[in-house]
Amino acid sequence: MFAPTSISLRKVEFLKVEYYVNRGVTEFISYIFNTFEIWCWRRMEKISWTDHVKNEEVLLRVNEPRNILHEIRKR
Repeated sequence: MFAPTSISLRKVEFLKVEYYVNRGVTEFISYIFNTFEIWCWRRMEKISWTDHVKNEEVLLRVNEPRNILHEIRKR
């Protein structure tokens, strides 16, 4: 009688952990894509890291919003 309950509780705990791990992975991947997008803009505009230009200013200089994730999801 107690074994099935403990097994189902273990499954629920596993699913919770799996959800948070997957959520963390998704956030990490979106962070990587956003970083890559800014890196590409900096390379195209020839902005050196020693110029200490913030990411928001880079986007203002190129007159573009952050949209790499939107384009990836759209395709």
